[in-house]
Amino acid sequence: MSSTIAATILAAAFSLVTASAGPKDVTERSFNIPAGGTLRMDVDRGPIHIITENGDTVNVRVVREVKRTSEKKAREILDSHILTFD
Repeated sequence: MSSTIAATILAAAFSLVTASAGPKDVTERSFNIPAGGTLRMDVDRGPIHIITENGDTVNVRVVREVKRTSEKKAREILDSHILTFD
């Protein structure tokens, strides 16, 4: 694995406001990289929280939630919203 990790994340937190709380989807990935590596994220919406520590592992946790719509519609939205990690 190269010293550059590109985490292409289409959403860190995915919220739509429309009638009751819907499902929450959590995706987690870990990448081993040498010291001095680079993390790049392409995110289309939502907050990003970065916590640093010593080590050679980058842990990515993506929380997506659709609010104020039916459970069925929320699931359709989450299913059609694709996350990619490189």
